[in-house]
Amino acid sequence: MSNIQKVEFEALKVSGENYLEWALDTMIFLNSKGLGECIKADNTASDKDRSQAIFHIRHHLAASLKQQYLTLENPLELWVALKKRYDHQKMVLLPQAKFDWKELRFQDYKSVDDYNSELFRIVSIMKLCGEEVSDNDLLEKTLSTFHTQNIVLQQQYRAMKHTLYEDLLSCLLLAEKNNDLLMRNSAQRPPGSTPVPDSRKESYMSIETDPQIVAVDMGMDVESVDAEMDVATDITSVMVPVKAVVSLNHTALPTQPISLPAPDAECSITEQRTVVLPMVDSGSSHTILKDKSYFINLIMQTANISTIAGTSNLIEGHGQAHVLLSNGTHLDIPDALYSPCSKRNLLSFKDIRLNGFHIETQGEGNKESLLITKITLGHKQVLETIPALSTGLYYAKVSMIEANNALKARFQDYTIWHDRLGHPGTTMMRKLIQSSQGHTLRENRVFPQHLMCTACSQGKLITRPSPVKVSKETLHFLERIQGDICGPIHPPFGTFRYFMVLIDVSTRWSYVCLLSSRNQAFARLLAQIIRLRAHFPDFPLKTIRLDNAGEFTSQAFNDYCMAMGVTVEHPVAHVHTQNGLAESFIKRIQWIARPLLMRSKLPVSAWGHAVLHAAELIRIRPSSEHRYSPSQLLTGHEPDISHLKTFGCSVYVPIAPPHRTKMGPQRRMGIYVGFDSPTIIKYLEPTTGDLFKARYADCQFDESILGL
Repeated sequence: MSNIQKVEFEALKVSGENYLEWALDTMIFLNSKGLGECIKADNTASDKDRSQAIFHIRHHLAASLKQQYLTLENPLELWVALKKRYDHQKMVLLPQAKFDWKELRFQDYKSVDDYNSELFRIVSIMKLCGEEVSDNDLLEKTLSTFHTQNIVLQQQYRAMKHTLYEDLLSCLLLAEKNNDLLMRNSAQRPPGSTPVPDSRKESYMSIETDPQIVAVDMGMDVESVDAEMDVATDITSVMVPVKAVVSLNHTALPTQPISLPAPDAECSITEQRTVVLPMVDSGSSHTILKDKSYFINLIMQTANISTIAGTSNLIEGHGQAHVLLSNGTHLDIPDALYSPCSKRNLLSFKDIRLNGFHIETQGEGNKESLLITKITLGHKQVLETIPALSTGLYYAKVSMIEANNALKARFQDYTIWHDRLGHPGTTMMRKLIQSSQGHTLRENRVFPQHLMCTACSQGKLITRPSPVKVSKETLHFLERIQGDICGPIHPPFGTFRYFMVLIDVSTRWSYVCLLSSRNQAFARLLAQIIRLRAHFPDFPLKTIRLDNAGEFTSQAFNDYCMAMGVTVEHPVAHVHTQNGLAESFIKRIQWIARPLLMRSKLPVSAWGHAVLHAAELIRIRPSSEHRYSPSQLLTGHEPDISHLKTFGCSVYVPIAPPHRTKMGPQRRMGIYVGFDSPTIIKYLEPTTGDLFKARYADCQFDESILGL
């Protein structure tokens, strides 16, 4: 069973690549709990402390490592065993750290901070591996790797005779800051010139006349924009706004008049990149755009907008939009407004926050910046830094072509995996992304309202479920399984007209098989019970709940279950909810199998292949009761779905050696209908419909061609 309890730090991996960090974290954690003596030799810790210590150690091990050390109950023995197994990591990391130390040069870094960060990373690894690095080594490494143009400067630093690296670092940081101030002061105006009193006013007026550049008011209480899309403060606002003019190019702008696009210019195109400068506003309730290129889907519908001047009929449509900021940050706007007659674009703070980002201001001396940040695992990451000028306006530079191309690729990727995984709904798609590996969707967002799948529309008819009337049960694996039969199904799949399902109540593990008649159910059920007892001897089957069909009420079946100690339960006649788990599982298979058939363009008579493939897909899908899939709950490993392909796609499989010639084709085309394992696929011969198997590594797939 998978361990889903919260961990304090990263678990030790099977490869041991994080052993050194894990060992240090474990020692610190045990000491904080007063259990540090339990992993020391000749300790006198109590049994309670030892039990707590080994619990914490095992809790931070990979699942396979827990199984490998099941027999060790003493924390000291487990600690020593892991140390003997993985302590060689010091020998592995040290050569690379020494190589990095040898190649480290001060002249290769743009800033002192970058060099210092890399220096301390290498030094920390060397110290962790037992290699000491003194202050003299740090001083010599820094001074001896100055650029050749700074020979005199290097000699001056040597003449200062620093004994601590921290002293040299302080001097370097101070010199770097002074150089930065000198360059910025020099860039303000040519040498010998005097400040122009009206330069800032001219800059402000130039901005106000440009249709593509708009202001941001961090202190205004703005409900929306007026008829000309100008920002207006609310009459009830008593705050004094603090403004700044910025651009997302991360460079300080001069205080001379700014060169801006012409008033009639829609955008500037450089190297086929469309760049516009929309307004970013803290008080607007919606993002308003004047160009259709921003929108992923646009619903043309006129609407009114409330401004301080009253209601204006400026909106001609709405829909989902996507923009890409200058530093690569994607903003997905779920409901943007389209106003082609607007003079300016408006980007709302609310939509930035809906993407999981935070906005804050940062002041450093006389400089003010607007930061777009994201918090990951408790650490704040700055995604976009917007410098501020004295006039108090903020600009966002947006690339439409890059944004739409990137989003188009993401939608295509999402659509492919939607087909491969059996057309799951949006909630299930998110769960699959989080609980499986081998796909390319982990960092991508799902856009359900804009994914139109014809196969899902034709194959699914989902109604609201009845409210739950029975509280949830807490059962162990195989404590109770439920079964049912679906059929007869027309047209038949060869000789098969039914399929039988068995599902475990605890983990939602399932088994599906095809039946020619209901009389085969008894034999298939007995075979599956025997298989379960052989595969899971530590989890005895206790209860089977079946419906009142004749194939499940035979005396022979009851006698066998009684001899094996298995209780057979039957629901009250005509009360289907008592076996509702099995019946809902059948409906779930149908929800997956029908879209598979619709999408693959295979005949309905191929429903057997779709049902068996749907059963395999369900095992890697998390259920509503669990965060993890039945496969992961049973094995403890995150399922790998990299081998999945779209059901019904074309596959080119090797021709058997007796049937291929020296100069003839080496592969033939088939139709992919599922897999037996990650290395074995099942495919149909298009002309005869016969089922064959092939090795996955020998096959080539074309998911753009579906069906016959």
